[in-house]
Amino acid sequence: MQIIECIASKPGLFDNTIIELDNRVNIIYGGNDSGKSLLARAIIDTLWGIFPNLSLLNGDAWDNLYLDILFSNTDSQYRFIRDSNRTFEILAKEGSVEKKIYENTNNNKEIVSDGDIYKKLHSFNNGVKIIDFFNSIDITTFLNIAFLPSPLESHRHETSYYTNLKKILIEDSTDSNLFYRNIKNAFGQEETFNFNNPILNEILKTEGIIKDCDKKIQIIDIQNSKIDKLYREKTQIEEKIGGLEKKLAELRNRKSTLLVILENVIRLQSIEKNITEIAEEILYEHDKTKSVLRMVEEIEIMFPQFKDFNEISRNNIQKIEEAYNDIRSVNEVIDDFIFQKKEKRNWMTNRLIIINLFSIIVAFVTLNIDAVIIPSGDKITILVLLLILSLSLSFLSVLPYVFSYRSKELKQLITKKNCMGKRLKCLLNQNNIDLNDNRLESIYELLVQYFEEYGEYSIKHFELSNAKESLKDKEYLNRIECRLNRLIKEEEALIEEINKDIISMKDVGNLELNPDIIQGMISNINLNIKTIKDNIKLNETIIININKDIKDNKNLFQKREQLIEEKEEAEKRLKDLNTEKNSIFYIMELLTEAVNQREKKQLDKLVLSSLDKFQILTDNHYDHLIDYNHISNLITRNEHIENTSPAIIHILLLSIMLSITDFLVDYKLDLPLIIDEPFLFMDDIRINRLKQLLDDISHKRQIIIFTYNPNLKALGSCVEL
Repeated sequence: MQIIECIASKPGLFDNTIIELDNRVNIIYGGNDSGKSLLARAIIDTLWGIFPNLSLLNGDAWDNLYLDILFSNTDSQYRFIRDSNRTFEILAKEGSVEKKIYENTNNNKEIVSDGDIYKKLHSFNNGVKIIDFFNSIDITTFLNIAFLPSPLESHRHETSYYTNLKKILIEDSTDSNLFYRNIKNAFGQEETFNFNNPILNEILKTEGIIKDCDKKIQIIDIQNSKIDKLYREKTQIEEKIGGLEKKLAELRNRKSTLLVILENVIRLQSIEKNITEIAEEILYEHDKTKSVLRMVEEIEIMFPQFKDFNEISRNNIQKIEEAYNDIRSVNEVIDDFIFQKKEKRNWMTNRLIIINLFSIIVAFVTLNIDAVIIPSGDKITILVLLLILSLSLSFLSVLPYVFSYRSKELKQLITKKNCMGKRLKCLLNQNNIDLNDNRLESIYELLVQYFEEYGEYSIKHFELSNAKESLKDKEYLNRIECRLNRLIKEEEALIEEINKDIISMKDVGNLELNPDIIQGMISNINLNIKTIKDNIKLNETIIININKDIKDNKNLFQKREQLIEEKEEAEKRLKDLNTEKNSIFYIMELLTEAVNQREKKQLDKLVLSSLDKFQILTDNHYDHLIDYNHISNLITRNEHIENTSPAIIHILLLSIMLSITDFLVDYKLDLPLIIDEPFLFMDDIRINRLKQLLDDISHKRQIIIFTYNPNLKALGSCVEL
């Protein structure tokens, strides 16, 4: 493999910088922070960019970094192009034409396996050679034989690649190691037998046939004696079913008990509710009775006059009022008669006065007027006549008055009034009303007050009557009290019954008398019942199958003989296969011993060559510190030497990489050697010695050196960044 050209671009570092490389020593020169180490790692990442999960640079370092590498591998040229973390492409170059044979973009988030990558490359003719290259070496081996970081980072350089390095060390031109690997890959070792091994597969197949025959023979033998076992198993399952049915019956009894408890609890709650309602009603009636008694007491205090008031007294009130009104009416009529009498008397008096005055005037005129000539004897007669006339007229005037005053109607009214008065007094006496004054006005005032008090009394009495009417009768109260006592007894009986049911369940303990909790327990029992039923059904199915097996059990002797013959044939074939396997293992043991001897010889050669180059570069100044074992352990076990400076570690790793070159030639693997700042801690003597070694190695592999030292430009083909 030879890198022919590299085009790099990254803002601030490279601006489409074209680096053309020679097939021998190449110097890439640049100052500090010129991107030398970045470019060295980017080249590695691009060459192995086909595997996106392997990278020396992190994602940020690849931002805006573009790299285009043209290299040759045997007789073909390829271009690897990586554009940041976005795309990676492989182009095969045939003359002036480049053909894309692989592409991967991170935009589609593609995560592919090695097999998927190789499958893509297999679809192109030139892709097969790339596959051969990647199959011959992995990135870990590549990093340890083709890339060396600067001395400042070399102490962190991993060398745990010996497993992959072994095939490079032991490979030779006879391809004996390839033959060994092929046999080992095909057959493996006895302790790690490969399942792709045709002999192993045949052995396993034959052993499987033997085991299958043994199993079938055993089954037939078991079947011949299986009936008793089946009957025993059937008996056990029937007993198990019996136990399940017993448990099912217990659960059903438990459920039944809980249902009874649930029903009783619901009844108990209803009874407790009724007890509460009845007790509240009785208490309410007692309160109303107390209220009625208070009203009676209040009426007795406010109206003591109506204390003995009865229906007669109540009827007398109306009679008293009627009698009083009648007396007033009669009295008014009498008053009218008296008034008329006075009027008539006044009229009569006035008539008498007028008549008498008239008589006096006539008499005076008659006696004193001289014009009237009356004899003296006649004058007396006239005076007598006038007197008689006056008396007659007076009598006639008094006579209607006398007859009117003594009229029968007035007497009847007076008599009626007197009777009414007696009757009113009698009624008042009946109602215990004392009359200190018999005058009508006094009676009226007394009766007005009495009627007002009676009105108030009537209102209070009406309220009392309503209150009494709202009271339940004693019979009803006695009835609901009896019902209350009956409910209390029923409640106690229910509680006792519930407690007995709870005690009968034994494992319930203090069961809370809550319908929801009891219903939850019933639901759990229903689930258990369903589970047990399913279990019983399953066991019944097993019994059916057992009965079927018992029924189908027949004499399988002929089939057993056939199986024995088949087993004997398989055992004979297995013996032949094991003989063949042992022969192959014997050959593999011989080859393994030969390979191990060659490995030891080649490792010894690599260690000695590395030690020799290290001594040349260090002028034997560290022979007391670093010896054969140190280098061997570093190569095979990745054991670094303690308390060794980064510069010495760098020279030691460089010596190993230079020494591997001859083994790469034998392995027919041409890899460039990329070194970052190899002269950083070297004096002029070591630099000159390293130049000589690199010049010798460059005849066998391409050398690419990244350095900041301008004095090394003349070492080979130089490109300045």
